[in-house]
Amino acid sequence: IITRTPAAGTYESTTVRALWELSRGVANAALAVIVMWGGFNVVLKQHTRAPYDGIMELLPRVILAALAVNLTLEIATVLIELNNAFAGAVSEQGLPGYDQARSDQSGMAMVMVAVTYAIVALLLAFQMLMRLALICVLIVLAPVMVVTWVLPQTQGWARWWAHLLPITVFQQ
Repeated sequence: IITRTPAAGTYESTTVRALWELSRGVANAALAVIVMWGGFNVVLKQHTRAPYDGIMELLPRVILAALAVNLTLEIATVLIELNNAFAGAVSEQGLPGYDQARSDQSGMAMVMVAVTYAIVALLLAFQMLMRLALICVLIVLAPVMVVTWVLPQTQGWARWWAHLLPITVFQQ
């Protein structure tokens, strides 16, 4: 988890896939409700004398969202594999500097360096575990976050998710 994002811990995990399927079902149902609400508004537009431009703006968003909702797992897969390719191109090493310690170094300084290195390595491992957990949560929430893009009132949530997922994946 330090140098690569494991597929088995993210998009290939049975738990993540099951929760993503549930989230995708909720998102598809929400899209159906949005389409019904848009149709209801079209019927009532004549009576409320509201302009028709709202439905013309909503329809392309619903079509794009329907496509994106069902492709979010593939999008996350591509981002994670791209990150792994970049990380592999940079280096396939373990933790930096560990093998540079010489056996003739001794004393309190060497003990302090070893303790400091161990603490930093544990903190890095903990950070990467938290990153992995956040990626899993973002993958599971992906279909619902795409649906939030459809309505102007909830687009802030979609922008938040769309910025956080690539940043979290490429943080490595």
